[in-house]
Amino acid sequence: MRLFFRLCAVTHVFMGGVASCTSGSLGADSSMEGDAQVTDGSGTQIDASEVSSEQSCSDGLRNGDETSIDCGGSCQPCMSGLRCNIGSDCTSAVCELRGLMGVCLVATCQDGVLNGGETSLDCGGNCTQCPNGSLCVNHWDCRSGQCLSGVCNDPSCVDGSQNGYETDVDCGGGLCPKCPAGERCTEDDDCATSSCGFMFCLEATCDDLIQNQDETSTDCGGVTCDPCGSGLACLVDGDCLSGSCLAGGCGSCGDGLQTGDESDVDCGGQQCERCLVDERCVEDGDCESDYCLAGLCSSGNCSDGSRNNRETDIDCGGPACGATCSIGNDCIRDQDCISLRCVDGFCDSCSAPTDCADFNCSAGACVAATCMDAIQNGNEGDVDCGGSECASCALGASCNAPDDCQSLNCSGGICGSPSCTDGRQNGEETDIDCGGSCGGCSDFLHCSLDSDCDGSCYSGICIGSTCSEFSTTDTFGYVGCQATLPVDELPCPDPAVSGTRLNLSDNGQMEVDLGFRFRFYGTVYQTVSIEDNGALMFTGNSIARFNQCLPSGSYSNFIAPLWDDWVTSGALHYETFGTAPNRKFAVRFEPQTFFVSNRADFTVVLNETSNHIEFCYVDTTVNVSSFDGGRSATIGIQGESSGEHVEFSCDTPSIGPGSYIRFVLP
Repeated sequence: MRLFFRLCAVTHVFMGGVASCTSGSLGADSSMEGDAQVTDGSGTQIDASEVSSEQSCSDGLRNGDETSIDCGGSCQPCMSGLRCNIGSDCTSAVCELRGLMGVCLVATCQDGVLNGGETSLDCGGNCTQCPNGSLCVNHWDCRSGQCLSGVCNDPSCVDGSQNGYETDVDCGGGLCPKCPAGERCTEDDDCATSSCGFMFCLEATCDDLIQNQDETSTDCGGVTCDPCGSGLACLVDGDCLSGSCLAGGCGSCGDGLQTGDESDVDCGGQQCERCLVDERCVEDGDCESDYCLAGLCSSGNCSDGSRNNRETDIDCGGPACGATCSIGNDCIRDQDCISLRCVDGFCDSCSAPTDCADFNCSAGACVAATCMDAIQNGNEGDVDCGGSECASCALGASCNAPDDCQSLNCSGGICGSPSCTDGRQNGEETDIDCGGSCGGCSDFLHCSLDSDCDGSCYSGICIGSTCSEFSTTDTFGYVGCQATLPVDELPCPDPAVSGTRLNLSDNGQMEVDLGFRFRFYGTVYQTVSIEDNGALMFTGNSIARFNQCLPSGSYSNFIAPLWDDWVTSGALHYETFGTAPNRKFAVRFEPQTFFVSNRADFTVVLNETSNHIEFCYVDTTVNVSSFDGGRSATIGIQGESSGEHVEFSCDTPSIGPGSYIRFVLP
């Protein structure tokens, strides 16, 4: 006897709820005719007498009001793909009619049902973010980025969260207050200091080239920074060096006005030059004559019966009247006195040579030192020789410094013969302790012949021992050489320690003063433009981000330590080091690409007097293969004409940490 059941296939029609029933032979699911045969969930026949009349949600059978084995109906919801009658039969709460039966569907973000991990209908969780008013669990569930008390709301600048356009919590982005130093930013306008570097707001300083703090003009004015120069903006007199803030601008000692503490137009006071005769004055110090009489500068002289014109006493002493003060007159220095002896502010006589600075006392008066008085005095190294005034001393004479000696060798206070270890260029040496009979000089020292050098003598400069020549001479005469050194032995000074920081825009430039005169391809320059894309330019427009091999047809008179498409973002410093005539102008670039945050690190140095150019490379790897090692860069120098250029490399990975390049000017 077979069991026949009547199948009632329920079709969900949301507008009316229609259901239809059809008959069919469906095995254990059919109504009974003949002997009863029942199968379990795997299709195995079992005795109908063994089927419990009571439903169980874990018996491995479909019974009771279950829609699939042990799920649906009053049991737990069914997984996707199993049978169902209504949505509550499914874990996704979505039951769709497929043929004659309903099937549970997978939850989606477009099924019109709150399911899956959604926090509101078809949004939140793993779905798209929810609009305002929707339910939420955290800020990420909301388009606004703000989940407050379980509901999505508009962000605000006081909600304690970073949301909306904010670059950090409740600040930045243009709508909220600007962020303080140390908070995150994407541009200068996000910061209260107007300075964003390395994605964080930087501390405001008086040398950051930005008007911030309480400055009235860039890096000056206010209570924090130094007063401003003429023509710069101000609010009060104290903002100005001249002490005069007029119509929002600082007055000056050349503005044609009597401003600040000037006693007359553009003169007198603490800032301006002293006033001339007949110009107004308040005190003697306002006058060039050092004599203010009845409010006017008077022409004091050394016979007017008055103490003026910087005299130390009436009509004597001082720079104008000189050594004219008698014994007992006021004095400041020996040179104010006829006796050349000033003791405790009064002119005095001498009785012995030791009373006199120059050890020469004659008829009660000190006599100034000369190079023919047979006395070692003044700053002489020995009797009538050496020092700043007399001729150099011969061998064996006493000395205080090498310059006192004809041999330029002062050892143990005695002028000695020149040697190759005396730290002076003397004898037949071409540089300090080298050349001539002292042996070869190292690279970049002076020479006359190849025998003066460890390498070769090129236009008076040794080259080729440690720095290998890489180019033939260009039409002007420059030659280049290259060496690889330990990074900590690279000879370029570091302007990032105490130099001036530049915050250039992408592809930007700024002209700065070198601090000395530098000769490049025959032309003398005192300024240079520092380029964001890794170059220095003496003339012309800003250099483009796309490099060109040399000779460039677009640019001239430039130096390219690593010309490429860089972004310096404030990681750029310059400084002039040393004293004349051996000063160095250095620029350190630490740029990055648009693709990664890793930075390169290289420095270019211009040398006073020798006019040599140096490149030092600390790091040339930014982890972008098309950039690393100079693969897409140009390295070299170029003058005005196409023949005036020396190229080290172009679009070639030719440098690494410790690379050193030098261009020698004949």
